Amino acid sequence: MRTDDVAEGCDDLQQRAARVDDTSDAGEGGGDAWYWGVGRTHVRVEGGSAPVSFPLGTVVIFAIGLAFEPTLPIGWAAVFPMLFLACRLGAAVPWAALAAALPTIALVARAGLDSPFLPASLLQGLAAGGSAILFGLWIGQIAAQSSQRAQLIQRLEASQNEARALSRAAGVATERARLAAEIHDTLAQGFTSIVTLVQAAESKLDSDPTAARRHLCLAAETARENLAEARAMVHELTPSALASGNLAEAIRRRAEQFGRETSATVTVRADDIDGLPTAVEVVLLRAAQEALANAGKHAAATEVSVELIDTGDAVRLSVADDGVGFDPHAPHEGFGLDGMRKRSEAVGGSFRVDSGQDGTRVTVEVPW
Repeated sequence: MRTDDVAEGCDDLQQRAARVDDTSDAGEGGGDAWYWGVGRTHVRVEGGSAPVSFPLGTVVIFAIGLAFEPTLPIGWAAVFPMLFLACRLGAAVPWAALAAALPTIALVARAGLDSPFLPASLLQGLAAGGSAILFGLWIGQIAAQSSQRAQLIQRLEASQNEARALSRAAGVATERARLAAEIHDTLAQGFTSIVTLVQAAESKLDSDPTAARRHLCLAAETARENLAEARAMVHELTPSALASGNLAEAIRRRAEQFGRETSATVTVRADDIDGLPTAVEVVLLRAAQEALANAGKHAAATEVSVELIDTGDAVRLSVADDGVGFDPHAPHEGFGLDGMRKRSEAVGGSFRVDSGQDGTRVTVEVPW
């Protein structure tokens, strides 16, 4: 080969390389302008919402570059990401397949089906397009799962907020019911006793001043106990009768006071039980107070017996009177019986009322 021929070949290769570089630079510049001018707006939208004009324009620009220089498949690195980022997954796949086939189409258009580079171009297009589509599907699945997780988290947070609101409302309702029971079992009963004692004192004021004075003293004592109960409810919400002794002592004092107020004969058998939870002691004390109040207010009893017994696996409170019985199953007004039943059930105990012509027996049993 002559030296002139070699030089000529080198010059031709340099000129072709320069044309490739120029075309590549032009293609890259056009792609950059298309992305920054149009594509960026659609890529920013979550989930992709680009109209058909954007993927069509992307493929057309890529095809124009390939028409001038078939060695531009390197542009896949920009085309595939733009298609999958800007379009929805179902629309991006066919556009990516078309972009993968464009270099082969351009090669056939320039060199025909006899081109020695056709097999390599086909394999290159299949490899690049298949990889891009699989990778895009994988990323799309991850994005879909992330979106689902975000929705689940939002629903979970909404459910938690709703649960907190319901729990707060239930707590308020429970606290109101508990305070209503406390007021009924302490202050309301005390006020009723005070009114009864004052009325008795008024009736005896002229005929029996000594008895009237005794009734007034009992009314003052009841008022002081009510005041102590009110203060205990405000400060500790614990019965003041339990603050100065155990449960048995508190029941004995209440029974003795009931006997003085009503002149009924009261017998008390109360075991000293140590270690009872405060909640259980409150339930048993309130039940004893309510049962005694009912015996004096409704039953007109002359004999009342109170028992507090430790059975080994439970504590049983029983208050029996010989007064006028009633039908426990008949509709009734008031909070007393229902309040005792709810209090007992709240600590896992049982409540029972037996009433008839021989009197009434109230039984509360709480395991411990």
